[in-house]
Amino acid sequence: MMWCRDGFMPRQSRWLTMRSVSMEVAVMSKDLIKPFAVALLLLMGVAGYFCIKFASNPFASAVTGDIRIGVLFDGKLNDGGWNEAQRIGFEYVKNTLKVQVVYRDSLPHADAANMRVDNDMRGDGKGIDEETAMHIIDQLVRADRATIVFSTSDVYASAVEKAAQKYSNVKFFQLKGKKAQGNLASYYARIYQACYLSGIVAGRQTETGHIGYVSSFPRPEQIRVINAFALGVQSVNPQAVVHLRWSHTYSDVEREKEVANRLMDDFPVDVMATNLNTISVLEAADARGVKSIGYNMEHTDMFPNTFLAASVWHWDKFYEARMRECMEGRFKGTMYFADISEGFFGLSELSPLVKPGTANLVETAMARFRSGKWDVFYGPIYDQRGVLRVAGDENMSDDEVSQHFDWLVRGVEGSCGEDD
Repeated sequence: MMWCRDGFMPRQSRWLTMRSVSMEVAVMSKDLIKPFAVALLLLMGVAGYFCIKFASNPFASAVTGDIRIGVLFDGKLNDGGWNEAQRIGFEYVKNTLKVQVVYRDSLPHADAANMRVDNDMRGDGKGIDEETAMHIIDQLVRADRATIVFSTSDVYASAVEKAAQKYSNVKFFQLKGKKAQGNLASYYARIYQACYLSGIVAGRQTETGHIGYVSSFPRPEQIRVINAFALGVQSVNPQAVVHLRWSHTYSDVEREKEVANRLMDDFPVDVMATNLNTISVLEAADARGVKSIGYNMEHTDMFPNTFLAASVWHWDKFYEARMRECMEGRFKGTMYFADISEGFFGLSELSPLVKPGTANLVETAMARFRSGKWDVFYGPIYDQRGVLRVAGDENMSDDEVSQHFDWLVRGVEGSCGEDD
């Protein structure tokens, strides 16, 4: 038997030390013990290597069921959208890699006074206060023994940053985080690329030239996907108008439906689109026989008479890749900003309702993304007032797209203000 610590050396056999043994036998014993000793030293070296390897990487274990992932959500797991798509991804990882997953969903929200909102973002005043978030993370790490924590909402960002300093032996992943170092990583993707493709579908489908769009808050991350969608529309239908309205909520289904219905009342909209966490806009559109473009998940089965396509996340692939990095000792505290060509997100399969020829246009745009020579926010791009914002030989940087988008492109009716 061989152990990582203290070693193991077999006792010297008694027959080698007995005075009555003849010289010939003694000589023979010396000849035998030399190769045995060499083999023993080699085996100890190999054992020592793996002992050090496992000590430096606690995830490098054959018993992966001992690995516990803690996951933070800011809403219900079965919302039919953002959270449910994430949960499906983690369930895939649990079953594929044989790890354990602990969920914390529908968490209590704080008052507006306790909500930390960055200067370039506007929140709903219902974020998770830092003290509550830290308490939940403490439970995941101490009580649930999570060694890896994923935060699927940026409302936890400040608490996760502090928790990463507090628990240096735990690996943290923060969605849309602004810091990445040591045991803390940030992740998101250029989902606006998929929204550009869904805009092509909407632009081809509309007969009236009026498309409705409901989003949550006028934040850069929302504005960039709306602009990408509108640019996709214009690429196939330059005269179409995208009517934008804000719901000012992340999970108030009734409020979201109210905003969607008002849009359909005010304009001859025949296609509704959204990037909300829920399916409220799809439900409102379906009730009125209006075609719809979704987000997060494909819903042809649920809305067979109105659903066209959706920008979808393939969280199973993304989370499996991140987990394998952890388990194989390749984790890095870095910022992931995935491209559509990596396969972590994309456009869903088009429903039978989509007009013929649309798939070819979508594939042509996909080929441009795959080439690596073009992206959505390459010029020329004009804003609502007709001002040239991005020249023909220029493109917007990742920082501009991610953090400082505060204007809408030509062809969008609506505003970036708090009130519409």
